[in-house]
Amino acid sequence: MGEENDTDEPVAEPDAANAKDLSMAEDNFEIPLESKSEGNDGGDGEHITDEEKIANLQKMRDRLVRREEHLVNLDRLFLSDGLRLLIILPAVGTIFFFLSWFAGEVSPTWWMDSVEASLSLNFAQGMAFLGLVVLFGDLGILVITRQRYATTHAIFRIEGIRYRIEGRPLESMHGTSALMNHTSGVIQHRNLALIIIAVAMACACGSFLAGINTEFGKLAMLFATCMSLMGLAHHLMRERKSYNVCERWGLLDAYSPPLHPATLDRVFTEVLTNHMDPLLASRFDSFLRDFHKALRPGLDRSFAQEKLFMLHHLYREGLIDTSQRKEKVLEFIRDEHFNGIVNHEWFDDELWTRLLRRAAERVPAFFRLVERLRHKIAAKLEDMRAQQLIVDVDMETVVFDRANLFCLMFNNTGEEKRVVLRIQSPDFRPGDFSYTCKLKPGLNILSGKSELAGFDSGDMTDVISLMGDILGASLMLWQTLLPLHLGESTVSVRIEEPGGELIYGRQINVRVRSEYNRRLSAGTGILLLGFSLFGMAIGILGHWGLFFS
Repeated sequence: MGEENDTDEPVAEPDAANAKDLSMAEDNFEIPLESKSEGNDGGDGEHITDEEKIANLQKMRDRLVRREEHLVNLDRLFLSDGLRLLIILPAVGTIFFFLSWFAGEVSPTWWMDSVEASLSLNFAQGMAFLGLVVLFGDLGILVITRQRYATTHAIFRIEGIRYRIEGRPLESMHGTSALMNHTSGVIQHRNLALIIIAVAMACACGSFLAGINTEFGKLAMLFATCMSLMGLAHHLMRERKSYNVCERWGLLDAYSPPLHPATLDRVFTEVLTNHMDPLLASRFDSFLRDFHKALRPGLDRSFAQEKLFMLHHLYREGLIDTSQRKEKVLEFIRDEHFNGIVNHEWFDDELWTRLLRRAAERVPAFFRLVERLRHKIAAKLEDMRAQQLIVDVDMETVVFDRANLFCLMFNNTGEEKRVVLRIQSPDFRPGDFSYTCKLKPGLNILSGKSELAGFDSGDMTDVISLMGDILGASLMLWQTLLPLHLGESTVSVRIEEPGGELIYGRQINVRVRSEYNRRLSAGTGILLLGFSLFGMAIGILGHWGLFFS
């Protein structure tokens, strides 16, 4: 999607057939709304319609997706996950090169009696040869992983061209540029890793050819050892979460929402769509069109949409079974469209489960708040009726890079109410801010729910209905707070009358930490990088006679 004439660059295919495919994308589709004949000077070029362009793009995409599926499976089993050869091979190669450099002319007895007697290779030469074999394998798997991410990047670009032809440019969606930069950064990371390992192999070959026991050979082998160690450090310092496009949810882990709404009118819809990557969000628009067509006449679209997402959440948590979900969904979906919506070709149960899981990892406070509301309706409904303003606040108690604070306010009176929400913390940014909120009257929602009216707090279907009504009439605020330091921190939440009288107050104590796994990986990488640079410095100074002779 960046510039107009570089569609073929990110694929980086080694064979001529693939290069031809990519040149087709550049020749025919980079100016999607013009035909090839329009680019000629009144020539005889064949006119290519938008439908033909989209069909050709789809064929290219399907071919790349099949290739990506094989590469992803290989990567998960052996390379980045599973055996984790991306870490094992450079570590083993470093050990072999170090043994070759350290051994010098001395060979162990067991080596002299077995290998050296038959192959005429001393211990140092044998270790250097094994290190080269291992690094050759490492170079190969780096090419495979780079090819995998280059294929993903190419599919993303093809999708961008296709949506542009259809009049729905991905560039207009939030997060597209950040996601493209992320995928480009992964490819550049693999390119640098390839260069480092190639330099290590070149140094080892130079040492082998010059003679490992010569002065130049020892220096070259030391450099090969340090460069191999640097390749391992490079991987540990910049290790990223895996992503792909061949799976519908493949980009969720790589996507980080650049913004979110401060006030949630449709709480489930806005939380879930905020965590959808641009490709998934574009598919979601098509799903909504099918959903709106399937609604029963006279129903509010936004309310039905919220109800569906809430039912998916409760179903995922095991709070309702399949029959209960079907019963509630059929209240707003026509019978003949039930399977088409619940078992949608794109948004089925598996995708909703992964999307809800991802959102729960990012904003657990929201789902805890919703769960507490369900518990209050089931166990403390009478207490809720007695309150004029129902308030609940939640945020993470352990914070890493950012905190997400959610505040739910429900006006349980018959008149509109104005309140001021004030959030203060010296340990977060922003440190002091306030919202003036207008709350809709919601007295009839709770007052009409009683045993006399047929409401059963032990019946999950009744609880779900009341939950949807309360969430629809409530005001929920979502505020992101950025920590200023590690350690203990406090956040004060106050709800006041416009005149300053306190209605509700709460202080939240949180602990700000750095992510242990990421810190451990990055710290280990920095340590190994320091060792590799120190080793090269020793080698250079020793060669000049400044450190040791």
